[in-house]
Amino acid sequence: MKPTVRPRSLAALMLVLALLAALAVACGQRKTDHNEDKKANLGAWGRALSAIAVADEGGDPSWFGGQRKADAEAVLAQLSADWAVTDRASLIRSMNFYLRSGDREEYLYDSDVLARLQQLPEEEREQQLAGLSEEGALHYELVAYCAERWNGRGLLAWDMAQYAQLAQLGYLARLLSHEEAQAAIEPAAAIVRQYFTGWEEVCQNILDGYALHSLSSPEQSDGAYQRWAAAYSALLEAEDPKAPLFDDGLFEADLLPLEGLSSSDFMK
Repeated sequence: MKPTVRPRSLAALMLVLALLAALAVACGQRKTDHNEDKKANLGAWGRALSAIAVADEGGDPSWFGGQRKADAEAVLAQLSADWAVTDRASLIRSMNFYLRSGDREEYLYDSDVLARLQQLPEEEREQQLAGLSEEGALHYELVAYCAERWNGRGLLAWDMAQYAQLAQLGYLARLLSHEEAQAAIEPAAAIVRQYFTGWEEVCQNILDGYALHSLSSPEQSDGAYQRWAAAYSALLEAEDPKAPLFDDGLFEADLLPLEGLSSSDFMK
């Protein structure tokens, strides 16, 4: 005779199974919670763009903002010291600088100067270069390196990475709302999608931009560039294939903005 399950036992079993299923869903949500609007993908763009800088500073690149528990006053002090940002207006001005011109404008000017130097007779060119300081010589060496590698694209991804980091720091400092910080990412993501094909290329541009910014040659055995490169390598090794930080699928998908809010509403 086959054993039977009593109604109460069956009900209890179903309740246990339902609780286990709910727990599994909750655990999965906690695991994949990135502190961003789940109907949009701008948070994912922002996290990936700022990931190397956030990791280098000991933050959490998987979390929009980079810090799960932030001291708003301390973040504002950091913004003031590193970016001359003291309030919402100066934050938006700094963000617009990186969006509209950024470090790439100076790089393109220097790259044009270098191109003109290359056209001079060798003796005259050497005289011009000999007058440079050690830092000046390294600067133009890195300009030549970036020009050969990136040509007209310049340091676009580097500027957009700084823009994305500013947006998230602005959120942590309570200068932008959580929704505004995500919405602000849209123009930067649009530029990156237009000029680059995937995150490997984007991250290399960010690293090269940092090399020029910090005057740290990629050919050195150690230095600022190598520290950022190591942070990037560590992020790649720690990638979760089910929820990658550097998701190339973002380049194939449409940009999904936040409902009812655009960067143009406040980035003026």
